[in-house]
Amino acid sequence: MKPMFSLGALLLASCTTSSDPHSGTFVGNPSLTARIADNPVQSVLSGQLDLLESHVTDCESTATPLGPRQLRFNGPSSAESIDLPVGDHCGLFFVVDLFTVTFEDEGTPITIVADDFDLSIPSTFVARDGNQAILRLGDERWLAEVATLAPSGETRLSRGTSPLADAFFEGLFDGSTVLSFE
Repeated sequence: MKPMFSLGALLLASCTTSSDPHSGTFVGNPSLTARIADNPVQSVLSGQLDLLESHVTDCESTATPLGPRQLRFNGPSSAESIDLPVGDHCGLFFVVDLFTVTFEDEGTPITIVADDFDLSIPSTFVARDGNQAILRLGDERWLAEVATLAPSGETRLSRGTSPLADAFFEGLFDGSTVLSFE
């Protein structure tokens, strides 16, 4: 009888013991994926967005940290998502370490690399359990405007150093928004 009791106790203990998920992370949390806006002429091939910090802001201006993140893009869509707290939100804030986007402009590959900047995205949205928001980076005109100024190959940008940098950052800052929930 003793072996059966030990086995039963072990099974009972394993059923009641669970590892705690990370704080704020639960099955069914709403999440945020990202998409780099492109169009039929300028199509995104790949990208990477490395965030030293990410925050979601509620409509009373209280920021909730979401932690450092890395979003890799296969084509225009990110493979990773970011968990969001449930509730009404009025924006996102990112401390960007590196943002790389590679796109084709009528068959010519162009890579833009920008680093060390803050990205604030005012956008009102509601996060509900199990829903997914889509963060659109830039708008439909953004890459077309960048492509008219960018050479083929790779270009590294710093804010405010050229018309290309101005077009890249202004389009990213002004055109980014949270689109919808699925």
